Amino acid sequence: MNEKYQEYLNGIEKVGTRKVAKLFSQIGDFDYEHCDNVEELQDLIISMQPNCLKAIDNITISIKAWVKYSCSEEIYQKIYNLLSFQQLDRESIWQRIKDNVPRKFISHKQYVDILHNIDAYEENNPEYLQTLFMSIYEGLYCRDYSITWNLRGSNVEGEYVTIINNDGNPRSIKVTKQLAKNLLFVADIDTQVRQNRFGVFNLRISGLYPDSCFKLERRELRGKGLNYQNSYGNMLRKIVNEYVEYPLTAQQLYISGIMYRLGLVFKENNITLDEAFSYNNKERIINKIITAEFERINATLNIKNFRESVRGFIDVFNEDWE
Repeated sequence: MNEKYQEYLNGIEKVGTRKVAKLFSQIGDFDYEHCDNVEELQDLIISMQPNCLKAIDNITISIKAWVKYSCSEEIYQKIYNLLSFQQLDRESIWQRIKDNVPRKFISHKQYVDILHNIDAYEENNPEYLQTLFMSIYEGLYCRDYSITWNLRGSNVEGEYVTIINNDGNPRSIKVTKQLAKNLLFVADIDTQVRQNRFGVFNLRISGLYPDSCFKLERRELRGKGLNYQNSYGNMLRKIVNEYVEYPLTAQQLYISGIMYRLGLVFKENNITLDEAFSYNNKERIINKIITAEFERINATLNIKNFRESVRGFIDVFNEDWE
């Protein structure tokens, strides 16, 4: 990173903007004065290995901001025009790099296979791990795992589950019959099988309530703050490491489930996922369908950011409709 670019970073007030500009610091080493075609800028963007369309947008915005700061008005106008939507085609950039970008989500077909493999190959506590994976996919999730921690058997009535996060606001969500059945099963469990070099043994687990669905070892609940976030996160990583071919976060699993359910509704309305998430699609019905699903599961995601996060990975979700 050159000295002038470091000075530029130090002068950026917004933390998020500074973070992005620092992440793509190669921007400061490019010769904008002698850049006369959009292909050079496309190569610069690709060299920074963006992993989604949103990253391409962030790089483009960062380039404009840096050139405005460091170059003459004439050079800035030249670069600004080259980076306009009329000349810089971010979709074509994405098509060039997407095969080398790790998948971020899973299709419903993958989801079903993962559940099957947990059941078939997991020696200890397969029902617990299956149910945790299913609950996140079906929308019983928030970032701090408080919904997971608060889930209890008495919250399950037929195919409806009442979820409660740390804000204490209850919400009833319809789930699949299998998930409802699994939640009731794990709510009745108060021991888990553990295995070490001395052999196999049962370990007592506990939760907020006697019928908590996702009870934990008592050692995981010690200290001033509850450690359930780390515990559930570690369990999910175990599932991902053993049954998914690439990294997958809880948020990505959650979004994967949303995308499958949206796909079902879009299909009923004769709308493909490609059409629904195309950059220029402003049809009200699209936003209405997404909003309805977000409200149903009480999602706190920003719709615009959500659409940006999955745009570019539609091929993953299209596997369910081939």
